[in-house]
Amino acid sequence: MKTKYHALLVAVVLASAATSLTWLQSRTVSKLESENRQLNTLAVEAQNLAAENRQIPDLKVITAQVEQLRGETSDLQRIRNEVHQLRDRQMEAKQELAQNERLRKLYATGTTSNGGTAAAIAFTTPAELVDLGQATAEAAIQTFFWAMREGNIDRSKACMINPEEMGVDQTNSSPEDLSAQMKKEAADIRGLRVLDRAPISTDEIKLTVQIVEEGIDGIHEIPFKARRVGRDWKFDR
Repeated sequence: MKTKYHALLVAVVLASAATSLTWLQSRTVSKLESENRQLNTLAVEAQNLAAENRQIPDLKVITAQVEQLRGETSDLQRIRNEVHQLRDRQMEAKQELAQNERLRKLYATGTTSNGGTAAAIAFTTPAELVDLGQATAEAAIQTFFWAMREGNIDRSKACMINPEEMGVDQTNSSPEDLSAQMKKEAADIRGLRVLDRAPISTDEIKLTVQIVEEGIDGIHEIPFKARRVGRDWKFDR
């Protein structure tokens, strides 16, 4: 009887051991399969990385070529801009030469807008205008036209006895608009000169100013009456 139970117990133990061994083997196989899959993935990634590394020299060459093309494109744009600037300057130079030739002919003939003649007194071009102050009537005239060219409202008004008669529309005009109007009017002037001065008294002078304007043949004459106010000379247009 004991022998029978003993044999049964041995059989149960052996069966349990076999089951445990089978489970252990199954777990080990699963783990090995998982590790094998990971190794395969790593192997594929390593192959891709190696392929990418082999492409690095080519990418460096391509990058260098792209940077070179960018530099060449930048140089091309710069050259184009310089060409446009040179063309603009050439056009301005031609216009300036034509204007100088016109002034030269007017200077030589002394022809006025009403068909008369004038003495050969050199014209002052817009580029030559400067702020001469107001120590003399002639200086005040040139300072005024300089201020017109620059759009300097305060300086132009300072040269006039009646600033409201400065020749531009001041009604409801902002300082910016008024300055723009002054510059626009002055832009048509190509040359000016004080032709004649006739003293009226020690503090008053009548000036005749000749102006060459764009689109107007001959010389346009404008009389100005200048007056000494304190230390400065001012005038009425």
